[in-house]
Amino acid sequence: MNVLIPLAGEGTRLRPLTLGRPKPLLHVAGKPVLYWIFESVAPYHPEQVILVVSPGKHGRSVLRWAEAYWTPRGSTVQAVVQEEALGLGHAVWTGLQALKAETPLVVVLGDTIVDMDLHKVLQQTPDFIGVREVEDPRRFGIVWADEQGIIQGMEEKPDHPRSNLAIAGVYGFSRPLALRDALHRLIQENRRTRGEYQLTDALQLMVESGYRFHIYTIQGWHDCGVPETLLQTHRTFLERASHIGRVEIRGDTRLRPPVYLPDGVVLENAHVGPFVSVGEGTVLRNSQVRHAILHEAVTLEDARVEYALVGGHVTLRGVHITGRIGDYTFLEPAKTGPAEDPR
Repeated sequence: MNVLIPLAGEGTRLRPLTLGRPKPLLHVAGKPVLYWIFESVAPYHPEQVILVVSPGKHGRSVLRWAEAYWTPRGSTVQAVVQEEALGLGHAVWTGLQALKAETPLVVVLGDTIVDMDLHKVLQQTPDFIGVREVEDPRRFGIVWADEQGIIQGMEEKPDHPRSNLAIAGVYGFSRPLALRDALHRLIQENRRTRGEYQLTDALQLMVESGYRFHIYTIQGWHDCGVPETLLQTHRTFLERASHIGRVEIRGDTRLRPPVYLPDGVVLENAHVGPFVSVGEGTVLRNSQVRHAILHEAVTLEDARVEYALVGGHVTLRGVHITGRIGDYTFLEPAKTGPAEDPR
């Protein structure tokens, strides 16, 4: 089995954090989002892992991290650059150019962590689309199926949906070259939906040509694409993977799990938790943190941080923040008035 993961999105809804690092390397429960996605497919021992990445330093960062994960596990990693952001269908088509053989393929989206056990569905068929019932299917690509669970059709974000089965971001193909051909047809004919080449439209072409997909009901579907859902996913995974390493604790420090605290973190008169993860090299003094993700080398002094995403190498002194703080930021209250004109 091979795996293809589109990761070229710019993460605009998570700025300013994604100005300094790619979205897949933002943290959830102390690990990059990409770690949890890889963990979901690692049990199936993929031969080849194809990553569709953005050009430049973000794409190179993702590739380095992926190689460090997969090389010890015996999988080959190949990154393919999507030069233009022309939609998910175009991203998958770009990645399929690196496919070496007509080997069963699983496609997993890069901004969603999916709880899945593919063993059962793969025993039934390698051709499947992961789905999840939702209250408002107009926000998603949706499928409709017959009583045997064979998909009869699908549509991207319909105004009048025929079902409430949303496509959940995991797909299986026994003949991935058929997917490549369908996507190539969309691109050749310049068939776009909402200005982009949609994967859903290519899958519909495959169904119309007789390709049979089964529905596969996803149990857990954790979005990481916007701040609110990233924090919710963070809470869910902290409940599974709370961890307190060899932490230096001083003074009146109180911990309220679940939290993720790696080795070497310094806590002095700090109240931490619930639902907090911090990166390596973090120092918290006379501060309170709850419902927050702090990346590496963050220093808080006399600060209060809650419901927040904080980048790496950030220093906050004497402030109370919510929301988002990008990498390499320094904040403290003004100690003087406006600078005088030196003239």
